[in-house]
Amino acid sequence: MAYGIDTERVPSGIPGLDKVLEGGFARGSSVLVSGTPGTGKTLFGLQYIVNGALDYGEAGIFVSVEDSPEILNKWFGRFGWDFEDLQERGLVNVHTPEIKTEEGEDFVQYIKNENFINMIKSFKAKRIVFDSLTTILEFSEGFGGYRRGTQMLVKMFRELGLTTLFTHERKVPVERLDFGMEQFVIDGTIFLDMIKATDHYEKCLSILKMRGTNHGKGIYPFQIRKRGITVFPEQHVI
Repeated sequence: MAYGIDTERVPSGIPGLDKVLEGGFARGSSVLVSGTPGTGKTLFGLQYIVNGALDYGEAGIFVSVEDSPEILNKWFGRFGWDFEDLQERGLVNVHTPEIKTEEGEDFVQYIKNENFINMIKSFKAKRIVFDSLTTILEFSEGFGGYRRGTQMLVKMFRELGLTTLFTHERKVPVERLDFGMEQFVIDGTIFLDMIKATDHYEKCLSILKMRGTNHGKGIYPFQIRKRGITVFPEQHVI
C-alpha cells in the first residue's frame, strides 16, 4: 500500500506504456493526462476506456464535456472503435452532460449529484475518464478553487472504486515546467508534448509523478497508429 492506494495494477491498454508503470496505474488512483494542443489527450483517454473494456473486461465511462458521442464516433471510428456497439453491449458509456453554465449550473455539483453517482454504480464501472478537468473547473463555482475542486473529485472516485483519468489542457511545453494546484493533489501526472526534430515535430510522453509506482523517468516517443497510441519505452527523446 502507498498513499492509501491499493497496488493492484490497472493496465492502461496503451502499448508500451505499462512497461514504465510497473504494469499499469494503481487501482483507485487518479491520473492527470496533461498536454499541449494536438498531442492526443482525448485519444489517450478513449483508448484507456475502450481497451479496458475489450481487453480486460472492465466497464468504463468516458465523460466528454465538449464533444458529442456522434462527433467522437466520427473522429475516432478510424481506429476501429464503434462506440454505439460498445454502448449497446454495456462495455462503454459515452456520457455528455448538458450543463448550462450561463444559467449558473455547475460542473462539479453535477458530478457530485446523486443521479450521476447512481449512473456510475448501475453501470458497474471500474474506469472513468473526464475530458477535460480544465473545462470542468473553469465552469464551476463555490468549490474552493482548483486544488479543492480536484481534491473533492479524486476522493469521490477513489471511494467509488474507480481508476480515473482527467485530461488537462496545457499551454506551454514540458520543458517549461509549471504546476497548477490540481497537480499537487492528483496521484499521477503524465505529460504529452511535441518536440521539434530536424524537420518535423515528434510526439513524446513523460511521467512526472505516479504515487506508489517506480515509474520510468525518460521522455519517451509515441506514435498514433492504426489502433491508437503506441509508446516506445526503449527509446528516449534527447
